[in-house]
Amino acid sequence: MLSDGLALATALAAAGDLHDRNDRLKEAEEAYLEALPIYRAEGHRRGEAAMGKALGALYARTDRLDAAEEAYCEALPIAVGAHDLAGQAALERALGDLYVRADRLDEASHAYERARPSAHGTLDLGAEAAILKALADLYARREQWDLADASLREALPIYRKRGDRPGEANAQRELGDILLKLDRLD
Repeated sequence: MLSDGLALATALAAAGDLHDRNDRLKEAEEAYLEALPIYRAEGHRRGEAAMGKALGALYARTDRLDAAEEAYCEALPIAVGAHDLAGQAALERALGDLYVRADRLDEASHAYERARPSAHGTLDLGAEAAILKALADLYARREQWDLADASLREALPIYRKRGDRPGEANAQRELGDILLKLDRLD
């Protein structure tokens, strides 16, 4: 049975998610901010990290990139300490996406690379493929075609294993684009 505090934090987190889905972002932020210290007081590290990720995503969505980075960076060591590989992978990927958006490509690359072992450790093939795809996009943006090619080639069998036909098709198309740039259409 959940303690009263944990039940309240869980309800607030769910309310925040509902508000977020309905574009009531101020209410979502308030709910997440109210849930966060309750999770902390209850010692529920995964809930605390999840609220940090939710706040970071909300801030990123509303173009408050510094606040998003701060929320993600605060939540990350909490997820690591809770041995939450899925949370760690999601936070590192979110940081990578945020850094790409801010044109901080070296930091993005490092965040994505840190996310890979966590995603692999969760056996979440979708997350692993998404991280490899994000890396390929980043490498393509930097015109590092060989690295983009390698990331896509690593992602392709994962898409196939998952039966993700759209993911596989998109990766194949991008791989074709890269091969054109490399003049390697043999």
